[in-house]
Amino acid sequence: MSTEPTITTTDASAGRGVPDHRGPDRVDEVAVGDGQLTIGRWGEGPVQVVLSHGITANLRSFDAVATALADRGSAVVAVDHRG
Repeated sequence: MSTEPTITTTDASAGRGVPDHRGPDRVDEVAVGDGQLTIGRWGEGPVQVVLSHGITANLRSFDAVATALADRGSAVVAVDHRG
């Protein structure tokens, strides 16, 4: 059994167009255990920011703050927790 994660990347740029509130630039699906973990990514830069939502939310809860951070030069990652 391979220990390397399987990652499927989707171009998520279709979510753009609303100023200051766009979806992730990229969405990765990572195989973990018996399921998938979805990770949204915004921007690129030297500052790395990881956002983690509460029980009733998802990674899109961070669209506005992730956009603002990415526009200021950060690389932002938000994890969509399983469950």
